[in-house]
Amino acid sequence: MRLPLFILVALCGSVAWAQSSVAIDQLEMSARRHLAARDVTSALADYEKLSELAPSNAGYEDEIGFLLAATNRAPEAIPHFERATALNPKLAEAWFHLGVARAMLQQPAGIGDLEKAAALVPANADYRYRLGIAYKEAGRYGDAIPQLRVAAKAMPGKSAIWGALGEALQHRGQFKEARDSYGRAVTLDPANTAVRNSYAAMLIKCGDPAAGLSQFKKNSRARA
Repeated sequence: MRLPLFILVALCGSVAWAQSSVAIDQLEMSARRHLAARDVTSALADYEKLSELAPSNAGYEDEIGFLLAATNRAPEAIPHFERATALNPKLAEAWFHLGVARAMLQQPAGIGDLEKAAALVPANADYRYRLGIAYKEAGRYGDAIPQLRVAAKAMPGKSAIWGALGEALQHRGQFKEARDSYGRAVTLDPANTAVRNSYAAMLIKCGDPAAGLSQFKKNSRARA
């Protein structure tokens, strides 16, 4: 008995979907293995194939962009991040990766991307830190300070956050708070001579020249 045409079409579609699903599973497993082995080239090839099989999957586009950016190919990565955010506007990591890639290329639009990532996941301290850095580098110190404070509270052992917060506070004329932030940064990373110089300057600014000169001398001895 011959099957009706619509049943044959449905059966063919089901077989094709099943084959595609198996291929996707195999490629995802392959990509994870390659990533575990730090074989970025092979992992990238896997995700490119996955994107061809499932062109509406925002996650695959984000992974492609991430691997391109991680191999110093940020200009090539940006269109993939843009595609990911268009496919899924609520994919916070894609907005974050897009913002970081644009920041690497000194593109002002990166701030807006980082703002969207932070708005989607306000509890993510790394998103807030990167947004604070972007604001600081754009001279928007008043906007940077609250973002960096949130990040510093969540990641108190990260010296770079305290240094960035100190810089933003210094530019806003909040010298005592800047001094304290620089002090935390220096305690966490004693080898950072640039931050130690800033700390020394704030100590002097806040009325403790002896302590400030002591910090400058430590840098002089480190360079000798």
